[in-house]
Amino acid sequence: MPQMSPMNWISLFLIFFSMYMMMNIIIYYYIIYNPISFNVKFNFFKIENYNWKW
Repeated sequence: MPQMSPMNWISLFLIFFSMYMMMNIIIYYYIIYNPISFNVKFNFFKIENYNWKW
């Protein structure tokens, strides 16, 4: 394996970290703003007030 400069390691880390954060943000906003998973989340946490809307 050839020698890599610190800038290469930093760029690799930033690429993978940004991919990881984008995946988490997409999943987070999908869970928050999707009405179907919204009802699933309410059922999971056993919230009784199902008529309440945002």
